[in-house]
Amino acid sequence: MNTRLLKIDSDLANHYYNEAGTDFLYTFDAITAEPYESIVYSVQSITIPYTFYTVNENNRYLDLLEHYSAQAHPRTLTLPEGNYSSQQYLNMLLTALNSGYVSYAMTYSSIQNIYSIKVLTSNATSTLLFATGANKSKSNYKFLGFNCEDVFVGSSPVFSQNCVVMSDIYYLQLKTDLGDGLLAADGSDSILEVIELPTQPYSFIHHKPINLNKFILNSKVLDQIRITLIDNHNRIVDLNSVPFSAILKIEIIDNKSHNIPYSTGRVNEDSQQPENPTNLELISRQPDIISMPKPLPVNDLMDWFNIQKMIQELDLQKMKKKLTKKQNS
Repeated sequence: MNTRLLKIDSDLANHYYNEAGTDFLYTFDAITAEPYESIVYSVQSITIPYTFYTVNENNRYLDLLEHYSAQAHPRTLTLPEGNYSSQQYLNMLLTALNSGYVSYAMTYSSIQNIYSIKVLTSNATSTLLFATGANKSKSNYKFLGFNCEDVFVGSSPVFSQNCVVMSDIYYLQLKTDLGDGLLAADGSDSILEVIELPTQPYSFIHHKPINLNKFILNSKVLDQIRITLIDNHNRIVDLNSVPFSAILKIEIIDNKSHNIPYSTGRVNEDSQQPENPTNLELISRQPDIISMPKPLPVNDLMDWFNIQKMIQELDLQKMKKKLTKKQNS
């Protein structure tokens, strides 16, 4: 087995697809495999700085419709990007709210992890336009513990419907153009690894897979990889110009030794069929067998062919028993 470790540094990419530097093309000397070999890849480790902001362009807006002096006054608050505690977020938001004509009061319960908000200005009300505002797709309703619906605020306190969160980024995902590794319910594809966030902001995330997942590359040559870092909402992550790195393990394996079917591509001139047809070619001639997706984990592929081999051996044993019984009779 020929093994190489490929170190990928986002700061040394050959081409960038976004200004954040987290979607890029990484090229290197070509790694090639013979027709009877396969290229297998897996993630060894990933190191990502927790320098992205949890309050960012995707969730920093609050649309309001305030009523005072018998008139309706629409407002939009654009909140500063950054990483906040619940109390820091309250202080920042309350300052922004009270910069207009209507005054507000907010409190935070650390025991219940919820906010309360009310209007202090006499004969004034406000509606938080989480569902109908111009920036509804980028509103901060989760940070305030509300559902995605408009909320009326008057002189009586209104409490969060859910626990507040200071981030809507729950995990990161490493995406590549090597093939479909992980399948997701939301239809996202090409995800190679999911990275948990066990640390606090402004530290480093060191991810090393507990169970190493190996995938077969659907090509005999590997000389470039497109890498994209996204969050759980499939949004590009901005690390604020701080690079991240990953180490991939590249293995060249012998197909026959690992029970992986392959074809030499040689064709018999008389029959127009490949000489010495392989298992893959035999399978392709049987319409009742469903073709397997690619890339496929090596272990799953080996298990599948081992099961097929066991079935063939059982069928052969049955035939021998019938032949012996017939001869004896």
